[in-house]
Amino acid sequence: MTSSTGRALLLLAASDLSPADLRTFARWIERSGPYQLLDAIDRLRHTADDTQRAVRPSAAGPDYGAPIAKSAGLTARIEQLLLGEAGLTRTQAADLLRSELRQETGLFDDIPVLGKISFRDWVERVTERIPESVLLHVVTRLRNKLVHSEKPDWPLRKTQD
Repeated sequence: MTSSTGRALLLLAASDLSPADLRTFARWIERSGPYQLLDAIDRLRHTADDTQRAVRPSAAGPDYGAPIAKSAGLTARIEQLLLGEAGLTRTQAADLLRSELRQETGLFDDIPVLGKISFRDWVERVTERIPESVLLHVVTRLRNKLVHSEKPDWPLRKTQD
């Protein structure tokens, strides 16, 4: 199984589709063929892009109509992944995440620095500029890279010569 096939299957597994829904979907792909599947995905992506452009918060300030509970859950998840599981400090987590987001999105001035605000407030600011799905994807990838990297059991101190 290729990594792209695995990612597609992972998305289906993470969805709330029932086994009957998945069978129906598989039969539709079989009947329609891969080109109609690609066309349907392309139409959905264009619709999502148009919607995102239409509802993107203005540079004038945050969207106070945004659901707080959803972003609060995202903030807690980010704290769990980076601070809890990866064992980073708040400053390390913010610096690494900012760097990864800048590479992923190409946005350099839009991603704020941590500064003297709380990590939770910083994440809330970041979610005003970066879609939650992109943010969670980058956080998960960063956490996996840190957790699964080979670390020596007995790290050596740097010596000064």
